[in-house]
Amino acid sequence: MDNMVELDYPDKDPNHCMMIVGSCNGLVCIGTDWDSIFIWNPSTGQSKRLPSFGFSEERGGFTMRFGFGCGESDYDYKVVVIFSDDGSWGSRETRVEVYTLKTNSWKRIGDFAHGIPTDYTGKFANGSLHWLAPGEGSGYTRVIASLDLAKEMYDEVLLPNYDDLGYVSGILLLVSLQVAPLSEN
Repeated sequence: MDNMVELDYPDKDPNHCMMIVGSCNGLVCIGTDWDSIFIWNPSTGQSKRLPSFGFSEERGGFTMRFGFGCGESDYDYKVVVIFSDDGSWGSRETRVEVYTLKTNSWKRIGDFAHGIPTDYTGKFANGSLHWLAPGEGSGYTRVIASLDLAKEMYDEVLLPNYDDLGYVSGILLLVSLQVAPLSEN
């Protein structure tokens, strides 16, 4: 383990839990407390603490889900927080706030139509965040709900055929990489 390096991340405090919200283009979004979110560049050590998103700790009784990525057409880094009252797991009412790095501010967008996502953090791919979420109807139906970060519009992605498993417990995004051929020089 000679190659391991301890990184000095923002708000490194043994009394705070650290959560990785996501990463994109070398930047990492971390949460170090329920309302302390940072965009951090581990290569340079620079970080930016995001302004509070407006929910006070005294309110309590709510569930949050997160996401981080960059819009493909607006090239703006965004952090998404989905809130739901703990008593409303079965309801469709949620509140979604999006932080935009270019404006350094939060704004509310349309509510997440699928209740509270199953995944704690959205998976970023192709300019959108993706969460496994409850589907329509009864039982254990699930959908992959996506949020296009540039357009700030929701969509659904078809689930793969998983008949042999009988359920899906999370999202694993497979990214195919194209490798450029080496020059012959």
